[in-house]
Amino acid sequence: MTDFLEKPSMEDAPSRMAFLGRYLLSGKIFKYLEETKPGKNGEIQLTDGILAMMKDGEDVLAYNFSGQRYDIGSKVGLLKANIEFGLRNEETKEDVKEYLKNLNLEII
Repeated sequence: MTDFLEKPSMEDAPSRMAFLGRYLLSGKIFKYLEETKPGKNGEIQLTDGILAMMKDGEDVLAYNFSGQRYDIGSKVGLLKANIEFGLRNEETKEDVKEYLKNLNLEII
């Protein structure tokens, strides 16, 4: 990678790729985080540290993941991810199906 934008608007997005929030980083990241100024809400952003590493010529690699992505930062996204995972997992599938059937919820 050579650059990225954190949560760009649809108009500003340079591609349809996204960070999924999983990183493998060298210990060098801590030096960059110490030098990173707080951003939104006074928090130091990991992505700002990663950008600083890249600007210094450190290699940052990405993995092009193909599959289902869930927005677990939202309540509904987290629920969807857990329900779908439970239904796809052989160990939990039958219990989750039974639970959903027994809810007796009327869906409008």
